[in-house]
Amino acid sequence: MFIMAGDGDARKSGFIRMKELKDEGRRVVGTYCSYTPVELIEAAGAVQATLCAVSQDGVLEGEKTLPQNLCPMVKASYGMAASDKCPYFHFSDMVVAETTCDGKKKMLEFLSELRPTHVMQLPQGLSSDEAVNFWTNEMHRAKDAIERTLGVEITEEALHEAIRRNNEERRDMLEIYSVGQLEPCPVSIREFCEAMDGAGFAFDKGATVHRMAERAREIKEEALRNGAILTGKGVARGKSKKPRILITGCPNVGVREKILYALEDAGASIVAFDSCNGVKTMREMVAEEGDPYRAMAEKTLKANCSVMSPNPGRYVSLKEACEEFGIDGVVEIVLQFCHTYAIEAVRIGKFVREELGLPYLELTSDYSDSDQAQMATRINAFVEMML
Repeated sequence: MFIMAGDGDARKSGFIRMKELKDEGRRVVGTYCSYTPVELIEAAGAVQATLCAVSQDGVLEGEKTLPQNLCPMVKASYGMAASDKCPYFHFSDMVVAETTCDGKKKMLEFLSELRPTHVMQLPQGLSSDEAVNFWTNEMHRAKDAIERTLGVEITEEALHEAIRRNNEERRDMLEIYSVGQLEPCPVSIREFCEAMDGAGFAFDKGATVHRMAERAREIKEEALRNGAILTGKGVARGKSKKPRILITGCPNVGVREKILYALEDAGASIVAFDSCNGVKTMREMVAEEGDPYRAMAEKTLKANCSVMSPNPGRYVSLKEACEEFGIDGVVEIVLQFCHTYAIEAVRIGKFVREELGLPYLELTSDYSDSDQAQMATRINAFVEMML
């Protein structure tokens, strides 16, 4: 598999490295979402840290302030910060976040009492150039806030260099994801998640991801020599011994055990993600010529998040991924009280079944283990149907 420390080791070493960076005088910016212009943070000479938001402990801490009928990710995000249980938030000099849902944007009002917090106001939809113009202006506002809070200057030269580096990283990520195109897939979902966690806790992320991409190429070459085939357009899938599953919907890190790992234990093979931690956020590059602020705006607005209304790009991305990875079934994860994904799931399910001709399963859950048995029953029945 990918050469990477286990999740626990990577997490621990990440915490230690973060403290070392702070002791060296580096500034840290905490983030939550793929809409975040990470290039701005790097161009400021700061370190970008993804904040903890996936534990049931964080949910319980969050519920001391926030209502119970709120998305678990929102509650966990605030709970881990407010209880000082997230080392990355502890070391953050500021937070840059976005209004991806009503619950999150109201939570950020509380978060701003703990750390300087800049909130980027997302447009409601993408039906005109005005959305890109608006979001470009938000890029400039974020730049001003980072400069003001950290006491630094972001030059266009540094920004163009950060754009180039991050594009390289995206191409490497696509190489890593492409391992899932192999049939049979040589990487288990547990191995894949452990590797991705390791990369997430590395602060030489570009170099780490590049090493993983090189290893991914080696894995593909070895698998092809041993008789594996590459799926995709023009290649007949046939009947896989293990149904090939694509995961879509909400962020899935907090429900891995009872959904992702349960799917694998039931006999399926998870080979692709069309969610905010999947291929759809990596396909688009930031234009390396012209106005860097508009380029960042145009790229990040193509995240196909359910917060946008309407959201036609998600159907295009989903179809492309199903064809590219030879998908046999689609599983949608909806975090409890995530209204935008829950409502959109009605049409996504119809699209997958009627337009793509594939089985579809929607699973609504939270970070607790109270519904683990129910999840296992539904997952086993779904996989058995495809065998």
